[in-house]
Amino acid sequence: MNVSRHPEPTEPDGPDLATYLRWLRRHWWIIGMGAVLGMAGGYLAAAVQTPVYQATTQVVVRAVETGDKNGAVQNKINLDTEAQVVRSLVVAEKARGALGTALSADRMSRRVGVTVPPNSQVLNITYGAETAQAAQAGSRALAAAYLDLRGTDARRRMDEERKALDGQIAAVTKRLDGIARQIARAKDESSERERAIADRNVLTDQLRGLNERRSPLVASAVHPGDIISEARLPESPSAPNAMLYLVSGLGAGLLLGLCLAAFADRLDRRVRHGRDLAERFAPAVLMEAPGQVNAVGIVAPGHPLAAEIGRLRNVLATTGPPPAGRGRTVLVTGASTGHAAAFVVANLAAAYARTGQQVVAVCATADSALVNVAAPGGAAAGLSDVLRRDTPALAALSSVTDLPSLRVLLPGALDAVAELPLAALAETLDTLADRFDHVLVHAASPRVSVEAQALANHVDAVLVVAESGRTRRTEVAGAIARFDQVGVEVAGLALAPRVPDGVVPRRVPPTQLPGRGRPAVAAAPVPTTPASAGPARRPADDSTMILPRMIEVAPPPAPGRMQANGRAVPRQAAPDPRESAR
Repeated sequence: MNVSRHPEPTEPDGPDLATYLRWLRRHWWIIGMGAVLGMAGGYLAAAVQTPVYQATTQVVVRAVETGDKNGAVQNKINLDTEAQVVRSLVVAEKARGALGTALSADRMSRRVGVTVPPNSQVLNITYGAETAQAAQAGSRALAAAYLDLRGTDARRRMDEERKALDGQIAAVTKRLDGIARQIARAKDESSERERAIADRNVLTDQLRGLNERRSPLVASAVHPGDIISEARLPESPSAPNAMLYLVSGLGAGLLLGLCLAAFADRLDRRVRHGRDLAERFAPAVLMEAPGQVNAVGIVAPGHPLAAEIGRLRNVLATTGPPPAGRGRTVLVTGASTGHAAAFVVANLAAAYARTGQQVVAVCATADSALVNVAAPGGAAAGLSDVLRRDTPALAALSSVTDLPSLRVLLPGALDAVAELPLAALAETLDTLADRFDHVLVHAASPRVSVEAQALANHVDAVLVVAESGRTRRTEVAGAIARFDQVGVEVAGLALAPRVPDGVVPRRVPPTQLPGRGRPAVAAAPVPTTPASAGPARRPADDSTMILPRMIEVAPPPAPGRMQANGRAVPRQAAPDPRESAR
């Protein structure tokens, strides 16, 4: 068998959105399981944590610094600094003493939170504890401790400033007393007296300024701030936030699920894309149609799969030199069990038939799903009757609705266990190739049967079909190796959509033929009207008769040589002796 190699189809630059969506749909259960585990982990993390209640006290901070030499009060307060003071260990120690708690000042300070509303002089002092009462008491104690510390510090600074002013006033007063004595001893109109009077005036002005600075320190009271909103008893814990934990767990679970799905995809040996075949095997990928179909049938001409099958038809038409005087025979088998190969055969045959060529599909396996394609009420015989030589091959063909140039040779009562007779099967294929432009043979996978390997040297091309999402790469490699063992090179690989397992081929129940002890398919009654003399007539449009490949008209058939519909069987100019013997 001569096989010409075709260039491998170029792969797209990268996976598109549809590829990612199919990937997500394929691994949705792993991602969903990761999300559920993440949410469960978040819920458990929230459940095992100790509830924390928070209470907030609002404090307005007032200026306590005394002013400049004119007595103006400076109102500039750095609230960021004051917030740090609230969190200090000094304030925490004061609050701890007021509460009488055994909690250390360091741990207590870590439970404090301070916020500053914009454009305000307010501090929101928040304290968290295991109980609502402890949180309320802690917030109040911290606010009181902060104000007390701030007031104490302000009073200390004021006392220090007042003492400094008192010392300066005492020194100036002492100098004034000395100058007064100098003035009393000095003579009138003397220069010494005038100098002493000038010094007295200077010291008097200085003493007046010191007294003006001291007066606010003595008269004014210290107001470090006020509590404008007491801490309320919290009604529910503020932490842990169950919703936050659930959302965080969901995000972590989704990430975990995506990672697990990617890891599982790396370990998955199933064929899902054409690149899974092109990157690992020598035969070219002639068709890539991933996805899934509902049943084995012929798709409409406008369907996207029909276009893909049409391209496969065009490539197979150029595979090897065309046979001389006979049709091209192509063996189609699946790399794994399933009905994907039957789907490819049915639609490839329909693609040939739509071009006006005579096509026949042969079911060389007992469980072929091609029986779903044949029109109801067709020939009752099948391949089993042909192999037993009970029925001629052309008389056992069934028609296909809406495709008059397509015929199907059904399996009949083939034994699913017994091996098919190779010589009789090859003879049948030769007979069909003499009458049809294309003969497509659907054989069982070489993984479970030997017919495909045995027929490989009796056909013009071998096409191995991988079912998307079901066939493993090892099965494809095994199928290619089976044909290599008999010296046959696979013409190409085809990635077919997945066919559900529920597709069950229709079977015709076997019966016992008269005078025979072997099961066979019940044959349709054959009319006994003899053929009329004269030249052969052209079959009617509703006939299941196959037009001959040659134009010449054969002589009238022998009496009794009739088709099931009563019309004479046209023959080639040189009839096959084997067919005449049958």
